[in-house]
Amino acid sequence: MVTNINPQDLTGRKKAELAATHAAEQKAAAQRMATITAEAKEVKEGVIDVSGPNSVVVDDVEVKVKKTELRVNTLLENTTIGHGTNYTFEPGQKYKVEQHVYDYLDELGFVWH
Repeated sequence: MVTNINPQDLTGRKKAELAATHAAEQKAAAQRMATITAEAKEVKEGVIDVSGPNSVVVDDVEVKVKKTELRVNTLLENTTIGHGTNYTFEPGQKYKVEQHVYDYLDELGFVWH
C-alpha cells in the first residue's frame, strides 16, 4: 500500500482508507468461511443413521434387520423406498440404511462405489 499520499489528494486518501477497511472485512469474512467450511466437513465425514430398529418381532420371533453404510452419487430428494418411508440423500454423505434400501439404490445405480 502506498504510504506517501499527497494531503491534497482526496481521492487517494479515501482509496487508502477504504482499502484498509475492506482488508479488515475480508479477513473477518475469511475466518467466518473457514469456520463454516470446517463445520460442514465435520458433518459430511459423519454417518447419518436413517435406518429403523435393529430388530423386529414377527409372530413372537425376533428378526434382526441387516444394515449397511452407503454413499449416493446424486442428490435424491424425498425418495420413497418401501411403504411410507421417504428418504433424502445428499451425494458424498455417508448413511446407515437397511439392506433392502441399499440393494434397491444399488440396483438403480445410485450407490457410489
